[in-house]
Amino acid sequence: MRHYYLLALIGVLLSPLSLSAQTINDGVLSDCTGLSGRYVVPDEVTKIADYTFFMSSVTEVVIGKNVQEIGNAAFQNCMNLESVTFATGSKLQRIGDDVFSDCPKLATIALPEGLQRMGVRTFWLNESLKQVSLPTTLDTLPKYCFQSCTALRKMSLPEGMKVISENAFAGCENLMQVKLPTTLDSIATKAFYKNLGLPSLTIPEGVRSIADSAFMRCENLETVTLPASLERVGAKLFRRCPELTAISVASGSKHFISRDGILYSADLKTLYEAPAKFKSEDYKVPAETETIYHYAFYECPDVQGITIPQTIKRIGVAALVNNGMRQFTFPGNDKYWLANGSLYYKATTKDGEQTVFMAHPSGAEGEAIVTYGTSFVSDYALAGCHKISSLRLPSTLLGMGAFVLSDCKELKDIYSYAIEPPVLTEESLMGLNLPSVQLHVYPEAMQKYMNAPYWQLILHGDDLTGEEPRAIASPELQTTQLSWSYQHDGTLHLESLSAATMEVALYSTDGVRLATLELAPHATAQIALPTAGVYLLRSTSALTSSVERVML
Repeated sequence: MRHYYLLALIGVLLSPLSLSAQTINDGVLSDCTGLSGRYVVPDEVTKIADYTFFMSSVTEVVIGKNVQEIGNAAFQNCMNLESVTFATGSKLQRIGDDVFSDCPKLATIALPEGLQRMGVRTFWLNESLKQVSLPTTLDTLPKYCFQSCTALRKMSLPEGMKVISENAFAGCENLMQVKLPTTLDSIATKAFYKNLGLPSLTIPEGVRSIADSAFMRCENLETVTLPASLERVGAKLFRRCPELTAISVASGSKHFISRDGILYSADLKTLYEAPAKFKSEDYKVPAETETIYHYAFYECPDVQGITIPQTIKRIGVAALVNNGMRQFTFPGNDKYWLANGSLYYKATTKDGEQTVFMAHPSGAEGEAIVTYGTSFVSDYALAGCHKISSLRLPSTLLGMGAFVLSDCKELKDIYSYAIEPPVLTEESLMGLNLPSVQLHVYPEAMQKYMNAPYWQLILHGDDLTGEEPRAIASPELQTTQLSWSYQHDGTLHLESLSAATMEVALYSTDGVRLATLELAPHATAQIALPTAGVYLLRSTSALTSSVERVML
């Protein structure tokens, strides 16, 4: 966008003699950058060319009725422009990009009926703009149209409009009321980003699609109702909306339902999003749920735990991080499992199956350990883990994603056992207080880390010595550690085969924990079973973690 300024300034320098007067050729008006005061566009003009009034000192412009098109940046950066009016019977059909952007004194404008297209950033950065009238012939509000129009309080979009594009009202911090038309079909990503004045919102019937983060940072939004017509939603529509208490869905929806204030698909197979004010000591995801969507519980500080059904098939990026969870409860399955309290999954890549560290409970304290055999740490995996003091990375680690350690306020030490530095992205360490963190690696690897992109940003601490801790040391340790048998008196007999103390937990197949006990090395114990059926038996120790299906 800034290249517009550069091109126009070059034009000013090369054509100093044209600044004192307008130029009209074949109905095209140009070269008005030297004008000031009031200007009336002559009736013979059918088009206003690109940059015609760019950075001019005009204060008032009357646009003639025969103008059909206004070119890119025609009035951009007119610092004194206060009034733009259109002659009665205006034939205007199209305006280009940045036409009225960065005009800080323009307060009101009424665009004429017949206008069919507006370019991007039409009123971008107009800090005095308070009142806008749009025609019913306009079906799309363009990208960044009203971005950072901080004086805008109320907005009524006309019937006939179908699309609100990306960032259309982004940064309209004082926008308190928006009337959306019944013809509206879709709302794009961040369309209402950082509208701090909106306390409530009702999306009209007819809207079929709302994209990712459409209402991100509407920080005073408390209630919202989605229409029954809605068919598709993106991830975390209400990200960083800390006052949102519930997401409601109008009755009659075939695609969505609100349960406990959480947005689900109508069949409960997909959990889309929990509002920031949702509270639960241990939220039990319904047994029907197969997918937990990206960012589903992101920024939900009062969710302290979650129980995930064994039938889960997909958990999205950042779905379970940056919240108040102290623990995950999950019996595990063929794709997802828990180890050392953290969530892992099996990813299929061109190099075969890889183990990915996906999420660590945000409320956990002390040391976080990525287990041996892990190849990657997913985006946001430890985001919001305010209380972890250290992180251990295994020698098998190949890379880490974006925002992995964001807001890990108490993290002091990172221990990496890999001789070759895992690959980091530009955003891997974003949100981490780097000056307070020390990196510990083997002496022979130190120079490699000092030369590796982004690793060199972390201060180096004491050298690592000895072998990796047994908890993340060797794949040979991932063996059966628990023997069980069913007794005629209805109990499950357990025998430890491990040299370490283990926690044994019994779950139903929908993820409900039925019993928990601590089993000493090589000890035996019994668990009473409610009824015959199918159960999941999970054993966890400092050496390994495993899940077995028990059929009785």
